[in-house]
Amino acid sequence: MDERYKTLLQRFVASLIDGAVLSPVTMTTTLLVGYGPRPVAIAWLTCTFPVAWAYTAYCHGRWGATFGKRIMEIAVVRASDEGPCGYRAAIRRDSGAIVLGVLYTILLIQLVSSEQTEGFRIFSPPAALEYDPEAPPSFLQIYRDTLHAAFPTWQMVVIAVLGWLWSLAELATMMTNRRRRALHDVLGGTVVVKTGRPGGTGPVHGVAAPPAQRPASETTNALRTGGRPRGW
Repeated sequence: MDERYKTLLQRFVASLIDGAVLSPVTMTTTLLVGYGPRPVAIAWLTCTFPVAWAYTAYCHGRWGATFGKRIMEIAVVRASDEGPCGYRAAIRRDSGAIVLGVLYTILLIQLVSSEQTEGFRIFSPPAALEYDPEAPPSFLQIYRDTLHAAFPTWQMVVIAVLGWLWSLAELATMMTNRRRRALHDVLGGTVVVKTGRPGGTGPVHGVAAPPAQRPASETTNALRTGGRPRGW
């Protein structure tokens, strides 16, 4: 395998960095859903996912890399010729995450509307987890009650399972091809490569161009005469 495609560790660390970049949005969402006024929480939820998605789509389309990828010296490029990714490919690349994100946002709005938000109250335990000190619960009961607080409806369970399955499909796809293209790379027609330098300024962030191919006629003529093409 070409060394430029060995990006699994870099992609993982880049995702953690991007998660830290978006953490103010994530934390604000958790606090508003758990404690905020209902109209404010719903208004915020309608904006949160578009902002998070626009961050990745714009960065990939404009520069070929998010902030995390720039730090880890990797970039998203076209799989066909390793040219700049572009916005269309960036959007196609995120299509799976967009579908799951929209469904999850709709369900969160439903939870806020029905006031089933105990699982988001991080500074106070849900009522289901307040037990009698004289009758301590079993581990299985705590586990079951915690899951119910986190996923109060069957729709939330379905979305969570779909998210896990999507992640497994991503990993399985990435590990079964030579260029380590994940499922979203296949959808977008992209591949992630090492750039060799942090924070490149071009759309492809300093990705080295493939070796120049010599004209076929020159190579063919050399083989016919038993010699070598010029420059070899």
